[in-house]
Amino acid sequence: MVKDKSKKGIQKDAYKKSQNVFYVLKHIWKWDKVYYVAYIPKIFISVFMPLALLYYPKLLIDSIMNKSSDTYILSVIALYSFMLIITGIIQLFADAKINSTSYTFAIKFQNMVDIKAKSMDYENIENPTVHDMERQAYSGATSAENVMGNLSGFLTNLLGMFTYGSIIVLVHPLILLLLIISTIVNYLMMAYVRKWNDKNRDNWTHLDCRISYLFNVSQDYDRAKDIRIYNMKGWLTSLTKKYQGLRMNWSVKSWNKSILSTLVSSSLNLFRDGFSYAVLIIMLLNNEIDVGNFVFYFGTITGFSGWLSSIAEQYNSIASLSDDVSRLRAFLDYNDIFNHGKGIPLPESNRVPYDIELKNVFYKYLSNDTHTIDNINLHIKKGEKLAIVGVNGAGKTTLVKLLSELYYPTSGDIFIDSNNAKSYNVTDYYTQFSIVFQEILIIPVTIARFISGSGEDVDRDRVKKAIELADLDSVISKFPHGMDTMLVKGIYDDGVDLSGGEKQKLLLARALYKDAPVFILDEPTSALDPIAESELYNKYKKLTSGKTSIYISHRLTSTRFCDRIILLQNGLIAECGSHDELMKKNGLYAKMFNTQSQYYKEVN
Repeated sequence: MVKDKSKKGIQKDAYKKSQNVFYVLKHIWKWDKVYYVAYIPKIFISVFMPLALLYYPKLLIDSIMNKSSDTYILSVIALYSFMLIITGIIQLFADAKINSTSYTFAIKFQNMVDIKAKSMDYENIENPTVHDMERQAYSGATSAENVMGNLSGFLTNLLGMFTYGSIIVLVHPLILLLLIISTIVNYLMMAYVRKWNDKNRDNWTHLDCRISYLFNVSQDYDRAKDIRIYNMKGWLTSLTKKYQGLRMNWSVKSWNKSILSTLVSSSLNLFRDGFSYAVLIIMLLNNEIDVGNFVFYFGTITGFSGWLSSIAEQYNSIASLSDDVSRLRAFLDYNDIFNHGKGIPLPESNRVPYDIELKNVFYKYLSNDTHTIDNINLHIKKGEKLAIVGVNGAGKTTLVKLLSELYYPTSGDIFIDSNNAKSYNVTDYYTQFSIVFQEILIIPVTIARFISGSGEDVDRDRVKKAIELADLDSVISKFPHGMDTMLVKGIYDDGVDLSGGEKQKLLLARALYKDAPVFILDEPTSALDPIAESELYNKYKKLTSGKTSIYISHRLTSTRFCDRIILLQNGLIAECGSHDELMKKNGLYAKMFNTQSQYYKEVN
């Protein structure tokens, strides 16, 4: 019995707040240690400068009430002014360092997500759940940048709370107790809103994805023709409005929760402040404190209330940011099953091509109940030219992805020269395959760089040869910049858009440039007419002489030159043999071939 493959990523709940904070701090420390130093004076200045501002009026009032000399009063003013200038300069430099650096951390965290997305198992990338995780991880990268600032604010508020609290307790302990209780209630209300948002976030995340997709469709040049010809404007608009309405409903629900929390907190704060100020006024009227101390304590209580409220907000903000960082880490830590570490050496260049053997290979997509590939046993000999044919959904492309290690078998093994494919580093393994898939993705770079797959080191002679071999030289020679012409007209003013057939030839040129020992063509000529396709395949047969080649095509006449033809049906090898052998069997292959021959002239 074949066991189903089920891979799950690490859930965001697996990370604690303290772990997430340490995770961010560790990376920031690695990237820029001076950034930490900038926060030290900022924290102390943020606490003690407001306290000095509160104490300064008391000092002036006491000096005036005590009829101190003008020299003394002027000295107090001068000292205070000097302190303001010095602390202002220090804070200016600290803020400059923090503000100029913090955004770079968001970019660095986003780069970590980008690298993970480009290097993680292809099979994971096809998983819709991973798609959602990736989008949330990019958002988490921005949140990660804000952790340091919020942690600094939390420490500032904590220091301010203890500093101001030690003063208030001397006035009246009950005031301090009431302030603390109100802060706890405020935090619980904010935590309630945060947990509700976190619990329901998935409800609007999917809506955001759909709305974003619909906007992208509207802005996609390639789909503009369909939208107009088939009058899809109204349908797309109504669908967008539908999802926007559902999204707005969730926004209103979230807003209502926040309003409730704000009303409760504001009412409690009003009672707290009213009681505190009443106590001070009574103490002043009873001559328990003088005017200077009244002003000082009044300001201290106000400041303490601010510290307490802010510390609750900061902690709640850190908790919220921690949830986002958890999503970032969940994506970065998502399980890969391919060998991304050290693998055994690849076959030496003088030994390729090599044997490829599939033994009892099964594959089932996570969303499917049945196997797409069902117990395939296949031995591809060195230098063999193999055709894989079958109706849509037979498993042809899935089989190619298994061979090229974009997928791992659910069960069974694939061997390269008697070595299990899993024993190779997957990135090294990819170097052994030149593949042209039926999906066409053109990247907005120069033609030369697209073909070479290189950002900088381009072998122009090899590019030129690949262009000629792919029969694309007559097209590219017409462009003013030749192979240095930019692709994708919508991105560059001087860019070009190729036709469907030209794009497929461009992909063929890229595969020829790579010149890997194994060539795979997954229906890359679907945009060509049967005659052009047959001519190209015959030429390709010569180009890949001595290499292992695998062809997938719906047009069976195009694969007659292959050494062997495999017909897949429902994930099984239904028939196998040369063209002549399969025609003599008069089975499914012969029936398909004869049916197709009625629609276009056979080309030898």
